[in-house]
Amino acid sequence: MVVNNAVSAYYLRIVVTMYFQQRPQEVHAPQSSPAMQVGMVLAGIMVLAIGVFPAFFMGLSTVPGL
Repeated sequence: MVVNNAVSAYYLRIVVTMYFQQRPQEVHAPQSSPAMQVGMVLAGIMVLAIGVFPAFFMGLSTVPGL
């Protein structure tokens, strides 16, 4: 019971920080490199491919040596 209260107090602190404290005046958007953009596009394509063709990728998991 004490552990549950400690965990809830921790998450309450996060909520208070997110919604009730002032944020810094200057907030800069993070810059991404071309390599990061390529990686994100490839990851997105793979997520879509696995979602659309799951049987193909499940079949790859049974091929020995891959």
